[in-house]
Amino acid sequence: MSFRWLASLLGAKANTDGKIGKVGIRRRAAPQAQRALANEIGAHALPVRRIWVRDVNVDGTRQRTVIVRVDPRGRRDIEAWLTGPEAGGDAQVFGPAVLATTDGTVPEGTRDSDATLTTKTSWLLLTHADEAVLVGAVVSDADPTAARRFNLRFDADADRPSLEALARTDTLALLAAPLRWGPDGEIASPHVYLPVDGAPLRDFLRERPTAVV
Repeated sequence: MSFRWLASLLGAKANTDGKIGKVGIRRRAAPQAQRALANEIGAHALPVRRIWVRDVNVDGTRQRTVIVRVDPRGRRDIEAWLTGPEAGGDAQVFGPAVLATTDGTVPEGTRDSDATLTTKTSWLLLTHADEAVLVGAVVSDADPTAARRFNLRFDADADRPSLEALARTDTLALLAAPLRWGPDGEIASPHVYLPVDGAPLRDFLRERPTAVV
């Protein structure tokens, strides 16, 4: 999913760094644009199984962290990234990560063990759908064309406490395995930390009324 393609579709303006922020659907493009957007988001969406907000020992410092466990759904490229040598916790027991192409297939003999992975994220904040989508891409310097693309979908109402915490901390740990803790309060499960910009999320939540239960 291209950030600039999304901006064009939605009538938003992408910044030079590709960030989008809060958007709406162009009236003249709906409902075709809504279907196209839903297809693009769904194609790379990782089902969120559970969310925690905890104080985590990060490099010796207690830090409020949003922890998200996802289901890779057969995405070997994502599973390898979350459990490979670039991940924290006990990731080393899973061996080197496999470098996959955009469709999830694995080129023979391709490994990430000596490559540097760069993760980029941007918020797609859908006012019409009451949804916040974290759009992400993981790129290896060994093959920049083989990007791992993923989307994390959050319900703006049901997940609001977690989103508010994320907007304050800018710290998100992503994992695919069950959550396990180390002796000093660190995350022992294989995991990666995602770069998250909380500013657009704070603005999005500030403009939304708090749901009354």
